Amino acid sequence: MFKRKTSLLSLILLITILVLSACSGGGSKSSDGSSGSEDGDVKELTFMFRGQPIEEEAYKKAISQFEADNPGVKVKMNVTAADQYDTKLTAAITGNQIPDVFYVGAGDIRSYVGSNILLDLTEYIEASDGVDLDNLWEYGVESYRFDGETVGEGDIYALPKDVGPFGFGYNKTMFEEAGVDLPDPDTPYTWDEFIEVNQELTDPDNDQFGTGLNVNVALYAFVWSNGADFLDETQTKVTVDTPEFAEALQFFADMQNE
Repeated sequence: MFKRKTSLLSLILLITILVLSACSGGGSKSSDGSSGSEDGDVKELTFMFRGQPIEEEAYKKAISQFEADNPGVKVKMNVTAADQYDTKLTAAITGNQIPDVFYVGAGDIRSYVGSNILLDLTEYIEASDGVDLDNLWEYGVESYRFDGETVGEGDIYALPKDVGPFGFGYNKTMFEEAGVDLPDPDTPYTWDEFIEVNQELTDPDNDQFGTGLNVNVALYAFVWSNGADFLDETQTKVTVDTPEFAEALQFFADMQNE
């Protein structure tokens, strides 16, 4: 729920900002060098993102509400598969057809700001009544600040799309069939208890395993909780070769394989 609210809020705010700023300084450019497009009194904004059908439906609702609140603006949505997004966005940038609103990963902020692709949103965000930065996860907001030297400091060039907590559920039927007590909501497992329960729930002969952890999503928690990180504080040096990172990765791998 947190992620969905953040996504819709970010989309509506960013589109509003682009309208207020007349899409200046980093919006898409037409053949005559102008930003966006106009058909009579109707202005068109382009919105490009990657996501699943359920996300597309959520964005359609947000866009419909935005268009209803702003009769003179239409939003053209361009959704791509996740594995095609970066290639298509790069092609759009190269062809000088940059979308007015688009998803950008935190790791690209440095290069995109340096290439003058992104609009500095700070003054618009601060003047807006529609968003309270204090009500957003600080890490998510700071990931899109850049002062020309350090990511996490300075002006804001984007808002978090889906930086937030992930829900971790369990299959009640599997616990009951295995005769294992359900997790106590007030007493979290230790790692040893977590592993023991998963071993009891695992039945390889029937293709049943205690837990499935996606390395692209779950590894961050293991790394950060062990005092390690992927980059240093300046985000200019890779730090995956530290003992703390290696220990976290090995622990994660052992849970999967052992």
